[in-house]
Amino acid sequence: EREAREAAAARAREEEERKQAETRAEEARAQRQRQREGLAAEPGPCDTATTLKVCLPSGRALLRRFDAAASAADVFTWLDSVDELAEVQWTLLPPVGSHVEGELLPTDETLLELGFAPQVLLRVRDEDA
Repeated sequence: EREAREAAAARAREEEERKQAETRAEEARAQRQRQREGLAAEPGPCDTATTLKVCLPSGRALLRRFDAAASAADVFTWLDSVDELAEVQWTLLPPVGSHVEGELLPTDETLLELGFAPQVLLRVRDEDA
């Protein structure tokens, strides 16, 4: 009888943990959706637009246009909203030959100041791999 109670209590704990994990995952998805909705609209092709191509660890590439006056922090906000990167510890790497050394950081530097206008190819590195 005691073993049955302990087993039932363990199942109840596991079920509660599963529900909490589902709730956290749903809250995280909702947060990413709010981030996507909060991004400035993509500019059309124009002189002040910068096209970013970001290669993900999976091999998939993301494309998005930003105003050249957008900041590196804006790019990070966009990438933080990508579901595929949600469970990954990642860093953003500048293009080969860039004057930027090491990983990119979510700073107030504009894409123009970083030398990323009119287009740039960036790479996401999975730090867990």
